[in-house]
Amino acid sequence: MKKNAGALALLMIAGMVICGLLGESLGQYPFWSWLSKGMEFGIPDPAVLDIGIASLTFGFTLQINVASVGGIALGILVYKRM
Repeated sequence: MKKNAGALALLMIAGMVICGLLGESLGQYPFWSWLSKGMEFGIPDPAVLDIGIASLTFGFTLQINVASVGGIALGILVYKRM
């Protein structure tokens, strides 16, 4: 199978999303609370363009926790094994 950057990006994003959700759900339990520790990056107040008949909002926020970083590493590992 031919490797490409698109496959790597897809595996990294999938790993980040799946493991991030897993970390947030397991973070409710005291033993696994370290999985939900993380940071939030992005634009805190989105820009709004209001032209009278329509309103358009621009914003982007990325929440990264310990589990999602592990998911990114897992995606890279799966890519290398392909």
